[in-house]
Amino acid sequence: MRPIEEIYPQKPETIDHSPMIDSIGTVLVKAINITNPNNGWVLYQDVDLYGYLIYGWDTRFCEIPLVRCKDYPALGTLRTTLKENTKWGTKLELSEFFNTNDWTRDYSYQFQEFRDFIEAAKLALI
Repeated sequence: MRPIEEIYPQKPETIDHSPMIDSIGTVLVKAINITNPNNGWVLYQDVDLYGYLIYGWDTRFCEIPLVRCKDYPALGTLRTTLKENTKWGTKLELSEFFNTNDWTRDYSYQFQEFRDFIEAAKLALI
């Protein structure tokens, strides 16, 4: 991953989290919850691994809210936490995960953006 200082060359007062999310790996599919734009879903590729991240500043996946990051070490810690909470596996493993999981039981299934994300992720993993 690129150094966090390259992602945010000047520490702004309010931080757009998209560059941080996008710096975790090559983004193959990304969807943002329209109801709460601080929440979303990402499918990454990082060389031979693929990753699935659910992020939300008000969920257990993000223990350090972005808006509380006051310096580069805190931003770096947040990005590391996000990467560690990404489900990583081979293309086959993630394909099996997306195709066999009962998504209707997932809280996010109520959002059309999530359902569209799941379908796009399945296609990206073919």
